[in-house]
Amino acid sequence: FPQATHPMEKFEFTIGDDVIPFYLGKQCFPDIVDEIIAIGKVQRFDRIFIGCDENVNRLHVSKFVEALQAKGIDHHVCVTKAGEKNKSMASLDFIFGDLLSHDCTRNSIIIPFGGGIVGNMFGLAAALLFRGIRFVHVPTTFLSAHDSVTSKKQAINHTNLKNIVGTYYVPTAIMVNVSVFETLTQDNLRSGSGELTKNAVMFGGDHLSVLEPILKRHAGNLCYTEDEILALMRMGIRAKGMLLKDDPKERTTAIIFEYGHTVGHAVELTYGVSHGCAVALGMLAASFIANKMGIMSDADRAAHDELVGLLDVWLPLAPTPELQAAVFKRVSGDNKRGYLPLKKGYFPMILAKKIGEMHKPNKYYLEYVPEAVLRASIEHLITTRYKPMFADIITAQTAVPVKKRPQYLSHFAATDMLASWVSTMLFPATSAAV
Repeated sequence: FPQATHPMEKFEFTIGDDVIPFYLGKQCFPDIVDEIIAIGKVQRFDRIFIGCDENVNRLHVSKFVEALQAKGIDHHVCVTKAGEKNKSMASLDFIFGDLLSHDCTRNSIIIPFGGGIVGNMFGLAAALLFRGIRFVHVPTTFLSAHDSVTSKKQAINHTNLKNIVGTYYVPTAIMVNVSVFETLTQDNLRSGSGELTKNAVMFGGDHLSVLEPILKRHAGNLCYTEDEILALMRMGIRAKGMLLKDDPKERTTAIIFEYGHTVGHAVELTYGVSHGCAVALGMLAASFIANKMGIMSDADRAAHDELVGLLDVWLPLAPTPELQAAVFKRVSGDNKRGYLPLKKGYFPMILAKKIGEMHKPNKYYLEYVPEAVLRASIEHLITTRYKPMFADIITAQTAVPVKKRPQYLSHFAATDMLASWVSTMLFPATSAAV
């Protein structure tokens, strides 16, 4: 990254009336600790509670703990199980018990230290404990650093539905050490790039002109330079800030950030695909629907799908009626229900007209999609986007940069993904459920 006058770049991120300090740097855990101390000077804290999953605990927590210990800061590390299936009420209950049994008070600060799942769960815990205590996001994934942390939404899954139990709660600060991205896998980089591709479709302009050349340059092997990661992160943060300033709860204009999520969430839970990759697949379903409904032209759909195709995202399981039914069932419980009056046989979805222009039938950007068209889109998606992935799992978990990646990381990543997909194959109706 270009060298700055200060160790970390600082700017303000606005969500409604809330202005959140956002810090961005590399090799900067000591600087992050200094900023946490500064927060304590405004309102004292008695203890820091680091929330992470077992993977991040193995890879990164010790370095952050060293920085805390160097400043004599009292802390406790709460470790949860990794994976979407553990984004649950049971995990939330464990977090409450662990924090309270280690003397968490209303003057404590929770630090979600991980990806989007960790951020959501510990953010929700912060919102509920003592009716709200401070929390500081320290994301460790490319996706969470530019997407999930830039939101007031904190939630867990329930009854096989994604992000269905939660609330709105603002972090005290967001602090990103991009050096931790060095251990990210190809799948994680694709996931983070999926949400950025969604932004490129929504806004076009710079969001497209910055992203598309980078994706083409690394087609088939996402191995971004640090300068590219910085450029992409800034675009992601800028995209969220454009709309959240005036729509902090993402219920009107900012609801368009849910583009690709209706089918995407269902695919994520059914197949165990990472979030951003599932959103990219959901975008392909959305373009199919928009085209069938006369909202998106053939040429515009081709351009849209070509952009999404640069991510090289596929489904790992051969299509079956059971998988198709499982995806449809989860779409039926999508969390955007209630914005529009219920209409039997129709499902509200956000659709695009073309890259850079969203379809706006009402203030919620939600269009009623006939059930037959929705089912056809799911069938088309799981049929055309299937590709055996087992060789890719083992060979393509490339970190950024490779020379700094722990040698065991690809094997753990492969094992986790294989276990998830085997579970889905054996139990398609219940896999990845809460």
